[in-house]
Amino acid sequence: MSLILDRGCVGRNVLVVFAAFIIATPAEVWRKFAYIAAGLAVIVLLNVLRISLLMYVGTYHNEWFHFAHEYLFKYTLYAGVFLLWVLWMNKFRSSSSFSSPQEKAHC
Repeated sequence: MSLILDRGCVGRNVLVVFAAFIIATPAEVWRKFAYIAAGLAVIVLLNVLRISLLMYVGTYHNEWFHFAHEYLFKYTLYAGVFLLWVLWMNKFRSSSSFSSPQEKAHC
């Protein structure tokens, strides 16, 4: 089996969306850049794993290739990006920069 990687298959759009999620939240710039760098590395590794598994499925279980390509691995990658964003929102962003307007008014 041969594999052709289209531009959409390399995950560029997923990387941009992830970075946009992080940039859109208020936090210190250094935290954003550090988390974006770490997150992009994780996403690239997930994408390499996705492509490797697609090669395996295409070689040994070709009848499942379309499902794995169009649904299983694509949405698994999206779920990974979502989980990275949830982790960012709950663990790594600075809580001090997220006070509600009412809390800031009382300071």
